Amino acid sequence: MTGFKYSEYKNCIRYGDFHVHTDYTDGKNTVIEYCQKARQNNLKLIAFTEHVRKSITYDYDDFLSDISQAKSEFHDIKILSGCEAKVLNINGELDAPEEILDQCDIVVGVFHSFRYKDKKNYLTALKAMLRNPVVDIWGHPMLFAERHNMKLEEDDLNKIINVCIENDVLI
Repeated sequence: MTGFKYSEYKNCIRYGDFHVHTDYTDGKNTVIEYCQKARQNNLKLIAFTEHVRKSITYDYDDFLSDISQAKSEFHDIKILSGCEAKVLNINGELDAPEEILDQCDIVVGVFHSFRYKDKKNYLTALKAMLRNPVVDIWGHPMLFAERHNMKLEEDDLNKIINVCIENDVLI
């Protein structure tokens, strides 16, 4: 569990970036370079949320070390370490090692691919992910539904938003 609470970062919503990838995965810049740009743009918060999987392809400890270095250099910016993990199943389980999740300040849950392409199973899995206590942010909202031509009705969206509110999950 990350311990992230939206209420602690409420005043950073307008001037924060809660979903940044560095050159550890598919971003183009280093942690330090992003922090320099964040400072130039007067951001109050930056959350580095690298892609993870159960078998990770880079050294997450090196990533955390870079974040630690940035925290020591950029005292004017709240810097969070995190990850972005895809949903594996209908129960909202994430494709991320427990030891990585335990080290995160913030966790972004996403649907990049999913076994079930029908609306009923997607909504069940989405709500389960939003109720997963490690998930702090629903990343790429609506992307999976759009890719698979799912029409989500207003009632569906209201139910999703209510689950986000009940579980303190940012969208």
